[in-house]
Amino acid sequence: MRVLMTGGGTGGHVNPALAIANTIKQNDSTAEIAYVGTKHGIESKLVPAAGYPMYFVEIRGIRRSLSLANLKTAYLTLTSPIKAKKIIREFKPDLVVGTGGYVSWPVLSAAAKAKMDEGFTAIKMNATEELQMIDTYDKIDAVLERVAAIREACGKYFGIAIDFHGRVHKPMAKVLAKKLEEFDPMFIEEPVLCENMEVFGEIAAACNIPIATGERLFTKYDFKRLLEVGGVDIIQPDLSHAGGVTEVKKIAAKHVGHLGRHLIFVVQVSIIHQIAQFVQIDP
Repeated sequence: MRVLMTGGGTGGHVNPALAIANTIKQNDSTAEIAYVGTKHGIESKLVPAAGYPMYFVEIRGIRRSLSLANLKTAYLTLTSPIKAKKIIREFKPDLVVGTGGYVSWPVLSAAAKAKMDEGFTAIKMNATEELQMIDTYDKIDAVLERVAAIREACGKYFGIAIDFHGRVHKPMAKVLAKKLEEFDPMFIEEPVLCENMEVFGEIAAACNIPIATGERLFTKYDFKRLLEVGGVDIIQPDLSHAGGVTEVKKIAAKHVGHLGRHLIFVVQVSIIHQIAQFVQIDP
């Protein structure tokens, strides 16, 4: 497996990327891992010290005051996706992981565009790092920048699904979901953890994006409660969590049909990796 990591600017972006890279290497000693960062960021020291080869893409943020340096920033904004595309083409990664920072957006958008050119019609991406109950808007803006980069690179009709991984609490989940509307996502997944399923309806009321969840639920009674509280459009039972094929069929037939909902049922299995089979249930 060939993995391309990207993230830069601060330790908060670089260290999670290195932790992911190290975990992949521990589980697969044959994995080939490379890193994309900037020459002036902290990653230029941390990544070589960790033993991973680096590619460099120059990109930086816009200064908020009038400055001639913003002309250079505009130039880098135009050229960095070209350099990122070249890196993707040369390294040929099976997996691209971005953990934030300005350098992430040209790499992730180039990776998404490469998959679209191969015939893919949609991707699912990680939304954000963990957010506090009330958090700062720079983290919100970072999410929007990543999604915007993919939308711009792949066009209006390329599908983008955004997984929150339950890392967000209700107040910021409502804010983030509302702001993501402009990018027309296919759905958002786990805006909050299922243990807080009673707030799904409130999040759904705050935005016009379908909500998906269910892979962390374990019994038919959990799914019954989820469907009763409402607010969810896509149900995602995991076969290895929810009792196997027979039990999941019972969940689909009894609870979804009984409650008369028009839902999409996505069956997943996470033994080694996830395999999704899509079955639409239309009572």
